[in-house]
Amino acid sequence: MRGNEHTHTKRKRRGEVIGDNIKRLMKENGYTQKQLAIRSQCTECAISRYVNNEREPSIKILKNLAISLGVSVDELIKD
Repeated sequence: MRGNEHTHTKRKRRGEVIGDNIKRLMKENGYTQKQLAIRSQCTECAISRYVNNEREPSIKILKNLAISLGVSVDELIKD
């Protein structure tokens, strides 16, 4: 096989990983975007952008999201 014939799996961008983890944890905790926004002290619009992989949360918001979802920041950002 030549080098350019190898199949590579596409690695998720960090924002996609975070968004997917937030979505999963929201579902596990039974939270709506509005409920998570209130608990994590950010806007519902911001939560929507995070779960739709349009924006990455700041470190401060990541900490608030982690506390609200009952996990560590590491769990929010790990693939």
